Amino acid sequence: MERAGTWKFALLLTAWLAIGCGGGAGKQQTDGDSDSDVDADADSDADADSDSDADSDSDTDTDTDSDGDGDRPCEDADGDTYGEGCEGGEDCDDADPRRHAGCGLECAADPTARGCPCADAAEPIDCFDGGGQAGIGACQSGQRACDHGEWGECAGQVVARDEGCNGLDDDCDGQTDEGVLSECGDCNPACRAGGGEQGTFDPEGMDGVTDDPEAGGLVLGSTRSVRNYVIWVANSGEGTVTKIDTRLRVETGRYRTGWGGGSDSPSRTTVNPGGDVVVANRGWGGEATKYYASDCPDVNGDGVIQTSTGAGDVYAFQTDECWAWTTAIGGGARGSAFEVRTNADGSQTEWVWVGDYTHYDVHEIDSETGALTGRTVGGMAPYGIALGPDHTLWGFTSDGRRLLAIDTEDLTTWTVDLPWNESWYGITVDGLGRVWIGGSVARYDPATGLWSSPADNVCGGGIAVDSENNAWVGEDSAGWGSYCGNRRAWRLDADTLEATEIPGAGGHGWGIDFDGYAWSIAFVNTHAFVVDPVTLDVERVEPPFVSAYTYSDMTGFQLVNAANPRGDYQATYSSDCYIGPVTWGQLTWDVDTPDGTTVRFQAQSADDADDLDAAPVVILAEIPDDLPPTDVAAAFAAEGLETGELLRLGVVLLRPEGDASPVVHGYQLTWQCAGD
Repeated sequence: MERAGTWKFALLLTAWLAIGCGGGAGKQQTDGDSDSDVDADADSDADADSDSDADSDSDTDTDTDSDGDGDRPCEDADGDTYGEGCEGGEDCDDADPRRHAGCGLECAADPTARGCPCADAAEPIDCFDGGGQAGIGACQSGQRACDHGEWGECAGQVVARDEGCNGLDDDCDGQTDEGVLSECGDCNPACRAGGGEQGTFDPEGMDGVTDDPEAGGLVLGSTRSVRNYVIWVANSGEGTVTKIDTRLRVETGRYRTGWGGGSDSPSRTTVNPGGDVVVANRGWGGEATKYYASDCPDVNGDGVIQTSTGAGDVYAFQTDECWAWTTAIGGGARGSAFEVRTNADGSQTEWVWVGDYTHYDVHEIDSETGALTGRTVGGMAPYGIALGPDHTLWGFTSDGRRLLAIDTEDLTTWTVDLPWNESWYGITVDGLGRVWIGGSVARYDPATGLWSSPADNVCGGGIAVDSENNAWVGEDSAGWGSYCGNRRAWRLDADTLEATEIPGAGGHGWGIDFDGYAWSIAFVNTHAFVVDPVTLDVERVEPPFVSAYTYSDMTGFQLVNAANPRGDYQATYSSDCYIGPVTWGQLTWDVDTPDGTTVRFQAQSADDADDLDAAPVVILAEIPDDLPPTDVAAAFAAEGLETGELLRLGVVLLRPEGDASPVVHGYQLTWQCAGD
C-alpha cells in the first residue's frame, strides 16, 4: 500500500513538470520574447545576443569575438585593432601600430600614397589618383586623411573616364566631346551637316572668287566657274571674228562683223564673263557688233540653232542666230571694254564702252540691247582702253601725252602724265589696279602715283597680265622689228619687273585665258602662239586666221582679274533622306566684311536638280547686318515656300567700291531627316 502511493506521487510530479515546461496550459515564462529561455533575445540559447550560439558576440561561432571564424581570437600585438582574427582586418606589421596595410608599398616616391605611414594628427591632404590632370575638364582632386597611421583612400576625387557627348571634358584632355559629336557638332545623332572652309571649297562652284590660303577663305578674285573657255580673234582682212576653244585649241565658229566684208577691218575684241564678244570695226561704218558664245536664241523657232562652226560655214551678216546686235559708233571704232555694275540689290547690269578714234571720244552701250545710252566722254584717243577697279576706264588723251581716267559712274575725268621717255600703244590693268602700257612698256600705280619700267629693252604692241600680276608682252611685226627684235617675247615679274625672254613666241596682240595660258596673236597673219605659264613651252595654233589683228581683252580674263565687284560661290546639298522628308536646319558662318563690302547667303530648293535654276531665291543672311545662326526652313516659310530634297546654297561677295575684299572663312549647313 505504501509503495503504490509513492509511485503515484512520482507520476503526478513528472506530469506537472512536463506541463509547466511545455507552456501549454501551464505556467507562462516571463522574459518577454517567444522563445523558451529567460533572456530577452529571440533565439533559444541563454545569452543576450541575437545568434543561436552560447557566447555573447554577434556572430554564430562560439568564440568571444565578432569575426565569425569560430576558432581564432583577435591577435593584436601592437594594439592598433588590426591583426589576425581582429575586427579591423589583417595587419601586415603587428609590431608597428602605424602600419597595417601598406607594408609592401614603396613610399619614397610618394609618401602620401594610400597605405603609406602618417601621423594620426596629420591634416587631410589634397589627392588625385586618376589619369589626366585635376582641374582640367571634369577631373577634380579629393582629400586623403590619415587613418590609424596610414593614408587612406582619396575621397571625393573625380578621375578621367571615356569621353561622352554631354558638353563636358570627361577624359580631362582639355577638349570637350571630341570624337563623339554628330556631323553637326552637337549631341544629336540624327543631325547631318555640310559646309566649306579654306582648302575645301569646290573650284567648280567658284564664279569670280578664289580660295586664298593667305586670306584664309573665299575672296574676290580672277578664278571663275567659266562657262566658255574661248578667245576671240579678229580676221581683219576678211571682216570676220574667230571663236577658238582655248582648251581644245580649235576654231569653233567664225562670224561676220558688218556689211562691208574685208573693208570693215575689225580689230579690237572685248569679252564679258560669259564669253560673249563685242568686236569693233575700224573701217567702213565703224560699227560694234556683239555675238553670243553660247545659249544662242532660236530666232526662227525651228528647234535648231543656225550658227557657224568655223571657217567652212560662215553665215551672211545678221543671219547667224548667235548674232546679238550691231551698233554704229562712227569712223574708226577701236578700243572696247565691257563693264559689269553691281546694283544696290546685288543684281548686275552690263555695259560696253567703245571708242571712236576719229572723233576722240568713247561711248556707252547697253550690252543687252545694243542701244547707245547717250553717255559719252571726249578728249580721249581710244586706240585701246581697259577697265580697272572702282569703275575706272583707262585710255590716253587725244594729244598722246597722258593717261586719261574716266569714272564711269559720274563721268568725271583726270589725267596722269606719261614719262618723257615712254611711248604707248596697248593698255591693260592688273589685279592690283596698276595700269600697264604697251609700246616701250611701263607701269603706273595709282596708289603711289609712281611709274616703273623694266631695265631690259622690253617692248611690244599689245600687253596682258595674268592672275599673279605678271605682264606678258612681245612683238613680231616687221615694223617693230628694229626696235624689239623679230618674234621676241617676255614675261615681266609682277614685283621686280625682271624680264624672262620666251623665244619664238613674239606676237602683236596678247591675252590670258582662264587656265593661265598666254596667247600671242601673230601680226596680220594666220596663227597664234600659246605659252605654258609654268614651262614657257610654246605651241603654234593655226585655224588659219585671215590677217589676224587683235590686241585687247580677247578672253575676258582682264575684266574679271582687274574689275570684279561681285563674286559667287555655289554648292548643292542633297538631304539623302530615305525614310521621311528633310527639315533644313541652321546656317552658321565665319565671315569678314571690311568697310564697304558685303557677303550674302541665299538659297534655292527643289526635289529635282533640273528644277533648281528656276526655283525662287531666298535671302538667308546679309553680312555685316546679320549674325549667325539663321534658320533656313524658317526663311523659306517666311516667303511662303516649301523646301525639297535638294538645297543650292549661294554665297555672294560684293565690293561696290574700293579694293578690299570680304572673306568667307567657312560656313556650315545642317539638316535632319524625319525617321532618323
